[in-house]
Amino acid sequence: CSKDQRSRDALVSRASGVAPRSCTTHRDLDMCASDVDVDGSLSAAVPQSALPCCSDQPLWTPGAMGFAELHSQHTPRVEPAGMSSSPRSPEGGGAARHAASTGRGGPMPLKMLDRRLRFDLKVGRAGWARYLPEDLRPGWLQESEPQADQAAGTPAPSVAGVAGLEEAALGSVQVTGRVRHLSFNPRGSRQVQAAFDAVGSDGERVALARELVGHVDRAARCPHANHVLQKVVAGLQPKAVQFVIDELMEASVGKVARDKYGCRTVQRVIERCPEEQVADMVAELLAESNSLCRHAYGNYVMQNLLEHGAERHRQVLLGSLCEGVRTLGVVPAGCAVIATALKHTDEDNALRLASAVLKEPDVMLAMAAQRHGGLAVTRVLEVLRGPMRNAAINIVASESQALMASRHGIEVVRYIELQAACAGA
Repeated sequence: CSKDQRSRDALVSRASGVAPRSCTTHRDLDMCASDVDVDGSLSAAVPQSALPCCSDQPLWTPGAMGFAELHSQHTPRVEPAGMSSSPRSPEGGGAARHAASTGRGGPMPLKMLDRRLRFDLKVGRAGWARYLPEDLRPGWLQESEPQADQAAGTPAPSVAGVAGLEEAALGSVQVTGRVRHLSFNPRGSRQVQAAFDAVGSDGERVALARELVGHVDRAARCPHANHVLQKVVAGLQPKAVQFVIDELMEASVGKVARDKYGCRTVQRVIERCPEEQVADMVAELLAESNSLCRHAYGNYVMQNLLEHGAERHRQVLLGSLCEGVRTLGVVPAGCAVIATALKHTDEDNALRLASAVLKEPDVMLAMAAQRHGGLAVTRVLEVLRGPMRNAAINIVASESQALMASRHGIEVVRYIELQAACAGA
């Protein structure tokens, strides 16, 4: 693994008491991050057997060749019947054998893009393809556009014109009675959002929103419908979105907050609804605060609560952070919550949290060496004063060499050096 990763893992393992992880995948391939060149290509140290079956093909860069040439160059050769390649040769890999047996060659992304372009043009929906760079457009698309425009007797529309037509198409679709059906696909989600913005009264918006009753949990977790649900929460009066809160709690708001898309809806509810309306929901979140603060997506809900939540809820969360510094400071998500808490709280509470971090020197060093932790440690140094600040600086200085090897830790060391230079000037 890289020198940065080894330094960070050593500090984190010392703070958490867990042995540093080993790079088993890299060991199996007899390679590590140092075998990757600056331009992203693999160096000669990587064994040829570890490379994919198409590794003999030159790397493609934007502008190097057109779409058709790229597609034809990466299409594997189909061996004649009765001939087979060595199992260890590049041509004898699984992809080549599959191509020989099915007659279908070429990388799947390129084939699917080609099929998508042709299908969209056939049904009159190829406007998005006009945004592709000239050297990436397939030849048949470049030829078909002028012919279609000439046949219609009108010049080819500009990029702005195409965007305007697409926006008009979104707003012209009838969505009443179809909100639930449309919200769960990419184009339909945009149509519902456009309709929600276009209606003139709150009553019409409420009518559209009520079509999602009974489907809030599923919509919150959907990569497309979650945008509709956020639009509903942000665009209606708080009383009108009570059904959203009820269904989130029925589905366990903690689970929704841990979802990649569901955490967004929970954040919008915290921002828009008054304290008394979300009191029960927030209490359920605070009961799982330590776990949520360490979660990859749940930490965003906790940060939002620190920034937009009621004062009494923020005090409870700050107390949980002070008690859980040792478990929070060894993961990037927990470091992000601590950094946000130090920024969005009053001076007394910030000093209370910074003092809790100072009491755990190993955790403080582990924070400084990882993502979001460097910012948290910098804010700790900004909050502390007098002997406590000097003690924090000494802790960081004691491991300055290890921190200098980390791209996050080096920022903390530079901050201390800059403060020392300013004090001596």
